[in-house]
Amino acid sequence: MTETTRGAAEGPTDAGVDAKADATPEDSESSVCRVCGRTFPEPRLLVLHRGVRHAGALTDEEKEAYTEAYRDEEAALHSFRIRALAVLVVLYFGVLFLYIGFAG
Repeated sequence: MTETTRGAAEGPTDAGVDAKADATPEDSESSVCRVCGRTFPEPRLLVLHRGVRHAGALTDEEKEAYTEAYRDEEAALHSFRIRALAVLVVLYFGVLFLYIGFAG
């Protein structure tokens, strides 16, 4: 009875591990550049890479995907720059007010 319980307990665990192992290579293969073979951690980065490095080898669908990814990246960078500027302004005035408070 103990071996039957062990076998039943090990079965789903092994299947779960196999399912995770099978899912990982498929995900990594989808983020490999078909032209140069370079791998990317995210599909969005692969789209941007293809648009910049291999623009001549893109299909119309890939060009549209690149344009959309580029616009999204541009918006994210704009947002980051605004937030970074806000942090710098707050730090500058914070240090200024601290200096005035302690020096005065």
